Amino acid sequence: MKIKEQNVLDRPREKAMVYGLGRLDNRELLCLLLGSGTKNCSVESLAGQVLDKTDHLRGLFSIEPEELMEIEGIGQARALMLCAAMELAKRALEARTISSPILGPDDVKLWFQATYGTQAQEHFAVLYLDVKNRLIRHRDLFVGTIDQSLIHPREIFREACLVSASSILLVHNHPSDDPVPSPADLETTRNIESAAQIHRIHLVDHIIVGQSSCFSFRRSGLLEESV
Repeated sequence: MKIKEQNVLDRPREKAMVYGLGRLDNRELLCLLLGSGTKNCSVESLAGQVLDKTDHLRGLFSIEPEELMEIEGIGQARALMLCAAMELAKRALEARTISSPILGPDDVKLWFQATYGTQAQEHFAVLYLDVKNRLIRHRDLFVGTIDQSLIHPREIFREACLVSASSILLVHNHPSDDPVPSPADLETTRNIESAAQIHRIHLVDHIIVGQSSCFSFRRSGLLEESV
């Protein structure tokens, strides 16, 4: 059944206005974003194909416009609109996160999962925090397989000194969605923790994220208490 043939309050737009966006299912939300179908394909069918293409939204944060344009009926404009919506969602999570003190994994988990958990390659990043645990700088330091020989504490703490950071928080992702730290992750963290103690900079945590999972070194007892 096409949208125009539905009961008024069953149509995504009208349903959202009366009951709120939270009452719409994933297909209906995509229908709102897509707007309309094509001559040969209803908007519901297009939405269903987007769901299939993104593994029922699991891959929507990381999908490229060119991949969406492989769906007949989705051109450049619609593909960019969907990707722009995802980018805005990531930025909204970041804006909400950095507006408050960052004390542990619960304060950054959603932002990190949206930003890094969907990446196909490993990313290693550092948050530099002031004495009140507010973000001073967010820096991506490395992309690729994490190796302790490539991530040198010197680079991390040079930046920390430049911005007068009181503490740092490390994050990297596992594209496999398994956040359990590898031997290289453990060695890298030990090296950085030792350097943090020398510089008297608090290592808040090292968080590993996947698309649907998260591991905290601090909560797992793998970090020493700060001096």
